[in-house]
Amino acid sequence: MADFKPSFPYSTPVELFVPVYTATAYGTSKTYPASGIRINCSFKTYGGTESNTKYAFSVLNTAQVETWFRPDIAEDCRIKLLPTGEMYEVVGKPENISMRNQFCKFRVRALGNEITITLISQTEALDSIRQPVMEESTRDISGIMLELQEEEYAHAQQYLMMPAFRFRVFVGEYNGEHFALVNGKRYHIYRAQGVSDYIELYLGERIGDISVNS
Repeated sequence: MADFKPSFPYSTPVELFVPVYTATAYGTSKTYPASGIRINCSFKTYGGTESNTKYAFSVLNTAQVETWFRPDIAEDCRIKLLPTGEMYEVVGKPENISMRNQFCKFRVRALGNEITITLISQTEALDSIRQPVMEESTRDISGIMLELQEEEYAHAQQYLMMPAFRFRVFVGEYNGEHFALVNGKRYHIYRAQGVSDYIELYLGERIGDISVNS
């Protein structure tokens, strides 16, 4: 078998972001450092990859990255394309080419707009006269905002909801909460759909509530 030779020069500068996992009372939290590790690579774009799930169809910006092998490049990493500032996440397990610990390649897809989502947890407690009440606590996580597809509006009606947002979050940060705040406004989390290490959360308003508030 002939020795592998890079397809293109490793001349594109990127920053590699390796996540840090922290155990919390709600599960495992994943965060990324403020600055990454500078590496050079080849970066070949595909102009968009079709993604078709049961309720959503979209076109994702994808690329193939080839670089020198590093054991810390894994499927939970992100990279920043330094010439443009665009952020990408690694998709799937990187390939250690010929298992020689010399070169590796992997696919990435562009991240959307990352915003803060405030998850609301509810627990039942007793008030001063021993009557059951719901107490709420909040915590912030980061989510990637994705486009709502036309089919989702019909699907949300099964839950009597008007969809407002679709987010992708790390699966370890979601603990089954039913409510969330986005930009200070409260929404129902009416559906959660798992995708590998991530989960998609669908937020909306109950249709009857919209009629009352309008």
